[in-house]
This record gives sequence, structure tokens and C-alpha cells, in this order.
Amino acid sequence: TWNDNGYAHSAQDPTMVYRTEFFPGLGWLLSRKWWLEVVEPSWPKCCQGYSWDLFMRDVLKGRGLDSLYPDVSRTYHIGKSGANVFNAFFNGYFREHVLA
Repeated sequence: TWNDNGYAHSAQDPTMVYRTEFFPGLGWLLSRKWWLEVVEPSWPKCCQGYSWDLFMRDVLKGRGLDSLYPDVSRTYHIGKSGANVFNAFFNGYFREHVLA
């Protein structure tokens, strides 16, 4: 998964895992059962102004669930432009993340 703070100066241990109530966003997995019972039935229709990461944060809210995320990210954001990313943001935020 993804660590929002996974920069070279702060993320160095590929064996360390953190637990949080916050949904980390840019790389995740869940069980098929949880997808079918909880997420899929309420998944928003495409392009209605609701990004999937905000949707997932709302789904987790109030359920007493936690997310685990690694010290060093296992995924990497490759898009330099898009609905919520532009070149300067990519260069300042994503480019410097370390990857396991």
C-alpha cells in the first residue's frame, strides 16, 4: 500500500507497518467478502464528483476499522497529470517517495 509520508528521509524500514483509523488512499487491498458486502453496494457511479479515496474514507468512518500501511510504500503513483494531479504537484509530492 501507500505511505503518504514515505520519503527517503522518513521511510527506511521495509518491514515496519503502521496502524491508523485513516484510510491511506493510493494503494490498498481488502477481502473479497468485505468488497461484496460493504463497498460495492454503495460504490458511487462514475464521474459524479466524488473521488474514490474520499468514498473509501467515508465507508471506513465509524465502523471501528483500522488500516495498515508500510513505512516504505509498495505502490507508486505514475500519473503526472489528471483530475487531481498536475506536473508541479507530482514533482513536489510523488517523485521523492521511496518504494520497496
